[in-house]
Amino acid sequence: MNFFSTLRADLRDRQIGPAVVVLAVLVVAIPLLASVALGGVSTTPPPPLPPTAVKLPKGVAPPGQELAVLSTPPPLQPSVRHGSEPN
Repeated sequence: MNFFSTLRADLRDRQIGPAVVVLAVLVVAIPLLASVALGGVSTTPPPPLPPTAVKLPKGVAPPGQELAVLSTPPPLQPSVRHGSEPN
């Protein structure tokens, strides 16, 4: 409790108590009032972009083919291990 009494005495001595109270009220009030005031504002979504025709360089696979290659699992191949059996 000593901290708060020292703080109160310091604010009274410097005569900045009312300013501290006003700032504390504003710190709470501004976000609350802004959320109430801006709560009804709606934004329109941006218009969709038209598809662009892209000409791929020679020798490059189309994206659909690359995705098909990446999404298929590799075939399982038996592995032959050489050496002695593990303990």
